[in-house]
Amino acid sequence: MPNLEINCPIWWNALIQNIFRNILALDSLRQEEKEELIEYLVKFILLALKGMKKKLPFKEGIWEDIKVIFFSEFNKLKWTSLKNHFKNIITTDELEEKFIHELGRLDYNFKRIQYQSVLTRQSPLTIWNGLKKDYPTLYLLAKALLVLPMRPCQLKEYFQLLRQ
Repeated sequence: MPNLEINCPIWWNALIQNIFRNILALDSLRQEEKEELIEYLVKFILLALKGMKKKLPFKEGIWEDIKVIFFSEFNKLKWTSLKNHFKNIITTDELEEKFIHELGRLDYNFKRIQYQSVLTRQSPLTIWNGLKKDYPTLYLLAKALLVLPMRPCQLKEYFQLLRQ
């Protein structure tokens, strides 16, 4: 199998690994069919990531800023930078005002939210779904950013499952 490197969100590791394990566990497929299915899945994932990269406002500087949606830190400048890069999400003056207000509340509640995210070990999307009511504008931005490729991960690791 080829050694393909893609950028993917942190939580994709577990998701993709689980999908590959489920494919490998299928008793109705021969080993060759399983390998072929996984090969097509890998091609699809790479194609989808390349398509996202073309359609979304991709810039290398964004990757450092995106860390704030994972509750690793609170940084008002990074949130504002993300908002400015994704003007297609915060589109009106009303949303801009809501963004500023929600950012202030997030700053106040950040340590508690960060602690809960570490304690529960939920995916960032699950955490943001829980925060949607209190932070609807930040949720929109975080949800959009969660689909962006985030950090290098090796698909080769998943191909190792084929050999086991």
